[in-house]
Amino acid sequence: LMNAPIDWRSIDVAQRLAELAHTDIVDASDCMNDYFELLEREEEHGIRMPWGKLDGLFELKPSTLSLMIGYSGHFKSTISAQIILSAIEQGKKVGLASLELTKGQIYQQLVDIASTTGNPSREWVLKFNDWIRGRMVVYDRTDAIAPEDATSMMFAMHDQGCDLIVLDALMMCGLEGEDYGAEKDFSQTVQAIAKVTNRAVLLLHHCRKPNGVRGQMTVPDKYDAMGSSNLANIANNVLVCWHNKDKAHEANQGNEVDDAEPDFIFKIDKHRGGRFEGQVGLYQHKQSRGFCGDRQRNLRPVL
Repeated sequence: LMNAPIDWRSIDVAQRLAELAHTDIVDASDCMNDYFELLEREEEHGIRMPWGKLDGLFELKPSTLSLMIGYSGHFKSTISAQIILSAIEQGKKVGLASLELTKGQIYQQLVDIASTTGNPSREWVLKFNDWIRGRMVVYDRTDAIAPEDATSMMFAMHDQGCDLIVLDALMMCGLEGEDYGAEKDFSQTVQAIAKVTNRAVLLLHHCRKPNGVRGQMTVPDKYDAMGSSNLANIANNVLVCWHNKDKAHEANQGNEVDDAEPDFIFKIDKHRGGRFEGQVGLYQHKQSRGFCGDRQRNLRPVL
């Protein structure tokens, strides 16, 4: 990753994708083989979500870019950590570039969710360390990086055998101000890398600051992502994270809350090639920061 800087706008992804560029006009009957190949790809298993209520509805498929958005403080990093742990349990290798958290903070987050105790024993942590060894790599940076470093990092994680690459977050990739053209170019490049490497890429991004005191009580949608609408247009999938702050506040004050309302909404707001778009309600575990699919808040440890 320490090679000389390259021009990420002209990265050789275009050359690698050259064989995908078709300008021929063909008879519609010639599309039949492509149709059957498409059906086979749709049947190809991706990375299942950590919550059973999404089984058969949504997966992170190879060769796709998924944009996960949410307001600041709405647990995007926590949800991505749960997805990472679930992917590892499914036999996948994961690469994480969390540019806002240190290695220790990343590890703490994973241990907290994986143990479900909030305070695991040293013995358990040692067993967890053996379990995760060789199954996950971390990009050891906690500051903004240049776009060319981000793309080089993704290729390096591919070379190390990562099936899922998580980039947290887009705003840390050197795209300053309101240069929506650069933002579009970078997102297209990331999607191209996902396609050419046949990897699933999860890109975290913030929503625009909500309007008014009650603004963040409205579940955002794909068009609320900061920056250009091109982000949602380019991504294969758009996932929305929303934490019920009013309910959490009441619970933290010791007041009775209505569990008919979930603690968290996880919404599939765009699902290119898939049939399901919609949202599911999740509930925060009592002893850890993880989220559960039921009101009983059952969260299974990884060991």
